[in-house]
Amino acid sequence: MDRLSPFAQSYLSGCLIFLCIMLAFCVLRAITGKGITNRILGVSMICTLIVIMTCVFAAYMGESYLLDVAILFALLGILIIEILTRVILGKTEKSEGKPDDN
Repeated sequence: MDRLSPFAQSYLSGCLIFLCIMLAFCVLRAITGKGITNRILGVSMICTLIVIMTCVFAAYMGESYLLDVAILFALLGILIIEILTRVILGKTEKSEGKPDDN
């Protein structure tokens, strides 16, 4: 694979640094969120940023197998959000006294 130009390397490095800063804000939101919806949104944003960072890193390194890892992270992120949402909705329905449909 051809080496990237110095401009492309610095641009992708800057993108990774920016994404790391955004990831820190998302972790902060997920931890200190007032409601459960803010926490779920924070976890979803963390998963999305990890996928984007993996894709940018794949372009930086020139390794295509990292894109497969990014797809795997995306699928796991969707699964984690689905499980969290079902568990939380199940707890709120039981605490409100609603009958469970299962």
